[in-house]
Amino acid sequence: LYIACLQPLQAKEEIISFRLSSLNGLPDNSVRYMQQAPSGELLLMMHYTAYSYDGYSFRQLTDEEFQQLHTASQADHSISESYDRDNQGNHVTMETDALVYTDQQTGQQLRLPVINPQWRKLTQNLKCRVVTDHKGRIWVSLNGFGLYVYNRQTQQLRHVEKGDGSGLLDTNALVYMMLDRDDNIWVAEDHYGLVCLKTVEQNYETISPTERALSGRSAEIRMMSRLTDGRIIVANNAGQVFEADGALQNFNLLPT
Repeated sequence: LYIACLQPLQAKEEIISFRLSSLNGLPDNSVRYMQQAPSGELLLMMHYTAYSYDGYSFRQLTDEEFQQLHTASQADHSISESYDRDNQGNHVTMETDALVYTDQQTGQQLRLPVINPQWRKLTQNLKCRVVTDHKGRIWVSLNGFGLYVYNRQTQQLRHVEKGDGSGLLDTNALVYMMLDRDDNIWVAEDHYGLVCLKTVEQNYETISPTERALSGRSAEIRMMSRLTDGRIIVANNAGQVFEADGALQNFNLLPT
């Protein structure tokens, strides 16, 4: 466990996730295509079958429903280098080292450095999909190279990938991505099922007096106490005792 500092802070944008896989009911981890039905259900196409998901349970689609979904997937060219539009009709072109995004309403052009030229040597067809959410964030999935999120307000570009410490992705092989009506981003991970990503604003900061890599429960906070001079004493499950200033900004390990 870590310390959540609840003093007034500027809101910080974070990405939270929910995962669907064979471990919690997804019939097949190899989702190849998705769309949202008018009823709100997610329609999920695998290699040889398809299911609908209503947030609680899965229903296998009929052969006719599967064929309709398969036809829709064939018409979706947004998973190859021929891709030229996102979900809102914004124009997208892929260059050697960047993706160029043109807002259809304002004409604003953004050059997003999300493509490493070295990747071109690893694949002949760099599969890409771009989704713009309801708040204007630009999400870019690159099959084999993870996910990028660009916030136009802060002009910050974040790369989300397996092993980055966030735990958001189990693999960088991303097969498909879509936005639902509730502004959730659904990503199909090759052989790992689905991950649902949502951006939220947090008004607190998580603080750890030790390295986050500390194994097991040794980082768990066992005691906190404020002294009369304003200093704070913190002890963790590993038997370490720290002295911190009143704002929990600086920690000093005390001798034991």
